[in-house]
Parts: sequence; C-alpha cells; structure tokens
Amino acid sequence: MSAVKLPKGWGCTLLGHVIELKYGKSLSAQTRDGVGFHVYGSNGVVGKHSIPLINHSGLIVGRKGSFGVVQKSTEPFFPIDTTYYIDDFYNQPLEYWFTICLFYR
Repeated sequence: MSAVKLPKGWGCTLLGHVIELKYGKSLSAQTRDGVGFHVYGSNGVVGKHSIPLINHSGLIVGRKGSFGVVQKSTEPFFPIDTTYYIDDFYNQPLEYWFTICLFYR
C-alpha cells in the first residue's frame, strides 16, 4: 500500500480502519429552534438548535454536495444527514485528525 519505506514498528493502513465516520441525523430547517449549538451541513453551519447531537468537539465531513470537505467544531454540535462526523479520536487531539483529514482529502 505504501511506496515509502516506513520506520521499524510503523504500519500503513486505510484511514477508515483507524477512525469511524458516522452518519449525521435529520434535522429539518423547520425543526431547528435557532438558538444554542451550531447545526452543520455539508457546506458548513446551516443554523442553530438548542440540543446538540454530539456533546463535545468533533469533525464534520461533507457527504452530499461538498463531499469530503472537512470542518471542525470545538464545542457541542449537530451534524445533519448530509454529513458524516467523527467524535472518537482514539487518544489523539482533535487537531491531529483535522490535519490528517485535510491532508488526505
């Protein structure tokens, strides 16, 4: 898989084997109450809602329209169904995975 010689003890794998992309949930514009936490669509913030789907920071990846566009939220947020999201960083900082996702986009 890798054309580069890796240091001893290192491995090469697919990103999907290391982190999990989860589907956002449906939250229509009419249902959003306009206050509180950012609601993310594929192209960025599309509104606000008082109840977040994710109660901590995470990454948002465009699934429809802007496929592969990566955004980050450093606070609780609601990713809608046009996105994937990543909320488990496997003991690495958010910025680490944000950079990896941007680099390999």
